[in-house]
Amino acid sequence: MNTCIAKVKENYVYQTFLGHTKDTIRILKDYIDKNELVLEAFCNRHSFEFKDLCAILFFSVALHDLGKCTNEFQREIKRANIPIKKINTKRFLHPIYSFYISALLNDGKVIKYPFDYVVELSIMAHHNQLNRDLYDNASFENVGFLDDIQDRISNSMNLYFTCGFEKYFNIDMYVDGKYVESENFKNICSFLLSKELFKNQAQDYRKEYKELVEKQKKDLLKYRLLYVLTTSILKHCDQKASKNFEEFNTNSNPGKVYDSLISKEQLGKFNYNPEGVFNISIHDILGKDKSGEWITPYNYQKSENRDKKSASDIDYYGIISAPCGRGKTEASLMAALNIIKKHNKNKIIFALPTQLTSNAMFDRLCKIFGKENVGIYHGMSRFLHYDDKDIEDEDVRDITYDEKVFEKAVTVTTIDHLIYSLIHGYKQADFAFGNLLNSVIIFDEIHYYETRTLEHIIDAIKLLNEMKIANIIMSGTLPQFIINELLEINPCYKDNFIEDENGIKYTPFLINKEEKFVTDHIDRIKEIYINKKSNQIIILNTIQRAQNMYNKLSFCKNKILLHSMLTYEDRIEKEKKIKLKKYDPEPWIIVSTQAIEISVDISCDVMHSEIAPVDAIGQRGGRLNRGGKHHYNKNVMYIYSVENEKPYDNELLNNTMNILPKGEICYGEIKGFCDVIYKDKKINETNIPDVFNHYVLFRHPPKEIRRDEERGNVVKIRIEEYKKIEVLPNDLRNKWQKLLEDEEFLIPKYLVKIPYWWYAEDEKKYRDEKYFYWFQYKNQYYCVCKFKYSSDTGFEYMKIDSTKNFADNII
Repeated sequence: MNTCIAKVKENYVYQTFLGHTKDTIRILKDYIDKNELVLEAFCNRHSFEFKDLCAILFFSVALHDLGKCTNEFQREIKRANIPIKKINTKRFLHPIYSFYISALLNDGKVIKYPFDYVVELSIMAHHNQLNRDLYDNASFENVGFLDDIQDRISNSMNLYFTCGFEKYFNIDMYVDGKYVESENFKNICSFLLSKELFKNQAQDYRKEYKELVEKQKKDLLKYRLLYVLTTSILKHCDQKASKNFEEFNTNSNPGKVYDSLISKEQLGKFNYNPEGVFNISIHDILGKDKSGEWITPYNYQKSENRDKKSASDIDYYGIISAPCGRGKTEASLMAALNIIKKHNKNKIIFALPTQLTSNAMFDRLCKIFGKENVGIYHGMSRFLHYDDKDIEDEDVRDITYDEKVFEKAVTVTTIDHLIYSLIHGYKQADFAFGNLLNSVIIFDEIHYYETRTLEHIIDAIKLLNEMKIANIIMSGTLPQFIINELLEINPCYKDNFIEDENGIKYTPFLINKEEKFVTDHIDRIKEIYINKKSNQIIILNTIQRAQNMYNKLSFCKNKILLHSMLTYEDRIEKEKKIKLKKYDPEPWIIVSTQAIEISVDISCDVMHSEIAPVDAIGQRGGRLNRGGKHHYNKNVMYIYSVENEKPYDNELLNNTMNILPKGEICYGEIKGFCDVIYKDKKINETNIPDVFNHYVLFRHPPKEIRRDEERGNVVKIRIEEYKKIEVLPNDLRNKWQKLLEDEEFLIPKYLVKIPYWWYAEDEKKYRDEKYFYWFQYKNQYYCVCKFKYSSDTGFEYMKIDSTKNFADNII
C-alpha cells in the first residue's frame, strides 16, 4: 500500500492523510461560516485583522498532521498482521514533526504567518498541552519523511481553493487555483529528505521556540489569547473529523482505504449555529404558569420603562441581585442573550458552587435550550449520562470530554473547573480556555463561598475582565464588600447593577429566635406536621445532628434526609424525590445540612434552622414560602441555638443571632445585616494572576498546578479543614462488586467521602483494621468501610475514640 495513511480502525479500514486533512479543513470552513460574526468580534476586541485569524486557522489545520508523513509512522499504521489495538502510532510523536515542518516553511519564507509562533505552537499542542517537559525526549534520529513529502504538503495547501478559503483571506502562492511550489519550498522538502541534515536541528527548533515565547513581553496576553483560540479550534476540527471516521459504517468493506468522508450535507452535525441556538424569546425562558398563560417578567428582569435599566439591558458586564425564588437565573439568561446579540458571542457558561446545584441547573437549561445544546461538567457528571436511557454507555466518554472543554452552546460547571480552565489546571485546559474567549460567563450565588474560594473567584473575574470576556455575577444577598471589589475591578459593573427593588421589600416569612436547641422542640415539629399539615424543612449545621434529628421524627412517614456523605447514586435519588415534593398532597419534612441552601427548587411552609451566618440564613429562607410576597402569619423560620458552633465561627454566629430581629423580615434588611456583619471583611489577592502569567505554555504541567505532592497544590481553590478519604460502603458490596469485572468505571458511583480520622483512628486502635480494609482489583486499590450504611441516612458512625467529635464533620 503506497497511500499515505492518517487513520485506522477495526477490520483494517483506513483513511488517507489527505482525506483526514480535507475533512478537518471542511469542518473548519463550516465553523468559520457559522461563527464569522463571533470571530470578527473577537478580532475587534483584541486588535487583530479577521483575515489574519482566518489565515492562521487555515495553516494550523492544513499542516497539523504532516508529521504522519514519515516512513516509520506509515509502517506502524499499516501493520496488518497484528491486532488493531497493538498498533501504536503515538510513539512517533507526529505533532513535533508537524511543528518542525510548519516552522521550516515560515523560516524559509515559503509561508508568512500573520503572527509569530501561533501556527507552529498550536500544531505542536494539538494532542498535548504545552508544558516545560513536552517532547523533551523526542528523537529525530531515525525519522525519515516520505519521498513524496513535497506532494503531501502541496496537496494540503491546495485545500485553500478546494474548500473555499479565498472568501476569507488572500495569499499570493496560488495560480489558477493551484499552489505554486517555489524554489525555497523545493529546497525545504529536499532538506526534509536528508536525515543527517535535519535530525540535529529539529530538536533545537523546539528549544528555540520555547526560549522565544518565554522572552516575549510585548502583547503577551494578546498572543496568548490568539494561541488558545487557534489551538481550541484546531483540536475541535481534528477531533470531530477523527470521530466521524471512527463512527463511519465500514463493516461491509474490511481493508478499504477511504479519502474524505464528509459531504456538505453532513457539516451541520459538527458545528452548531449560535444564531439558531440563542434565537429564543423571553417566553421561552419564563414559560407558562399553571393556568397555561405566559409568565410576565418582573420589572427588574425586563422593564417596560426604557428609562429604567433591567437585566435584559445588561451590556457585557453586570451584577444581578434578587431574593431567592425571584427568577435570578431567568434574569441572567435575558442578560446573556442581550450580550450575545449585541456583541456576537457563541456560548453561555454557568459556574455554580456545588455538584448538586449544577445538576439542578442542567435540568432547567435543557428545557430552555434543548438537551442537545446543553452540557454539564463536574467530577461526577458522567454518571448523569450513564443513567440516561437515550445515551449509549460507549458514547459517554466522548460526551463528557466535549462538556469538559465547553464544546456545547451552554455548559453548567463548578467554579473550580472554570478557574482551572484558565490556568493550565488539567490536560485539556487550553482547549476549554479557547472556548471561554467568546462566551458569556454567569457566576451564580457568588456570596455563598468561603473566603479562600471567594478570593480565587475575584481574581478569576479580574482575569476575565482583562481578557474582555463578558460575565454576569448573581446573588441573593450580595454584601457591599463584594460589590466594592467588583467595582474596583471594573466600574462598568456599577452601570449594569440590577436589583430587584420590589422583591427585596417583600416579607415572605417571620423569624422566631429560640434559646434552646432544635432537638428540644420535637413536639412543635410534630404538632405542625400532624395538626397543621404543613410542609417543613429542618436545617442543621452538621451531618451527625441532621442524622440524629431525622431519627427522632418517627411520627413522620413522609420524610427525606439530605447531606453530602452519601453515595452519588443515593444523592441523585434524593434530589429527584425532593423535586417531586412540590406535587405531593401529603405533608412532608425534609431534614438537611447546608446542602439544601443553593439552587434546590423546593419551598416549605415552616422552617427550622440552627443559627448560621446571616447570608446563609437568607439563603435558607429562599426555601421558605419561596417567591411569596407576605407571610400572612403562617410562614415562620424558627432559629435555634447550637451546642457546637462548627463549622462556623462562634463570633459570627453570635453577631448574627444578635442582629436578626424577631418578627417579619425582608431581603433588603438581610442584605443590610450582611453589610454590617461583614463591614471589615477583606479580600486578599491569591496566586491566580501569577500562575496565569508565569506557569503556563512552556512552564508547569497541569499536575503540578493542581496537585504538587511535595508542596501541595500550586493553586488550591478550596480549603478542606479536615482531610477526607473515599471509601466504598461494605453494606453495598453486592452492588459494587458486580461492577468490577466489566463495568469498573461505574465504581465511583458508590464512593463516599468520609473524615480521614475515622480511618486513621481505626488503623491506630485496631491493627487488623476492624472497621476498614483495603482490596486491590487490577491496578486500583479501594478502601472499604464497615460502618453500617443505608441509602436513607448514610453511614452510622461507630465511635472508635470517644475524644473525637463527629460534629467536626460537615456537609
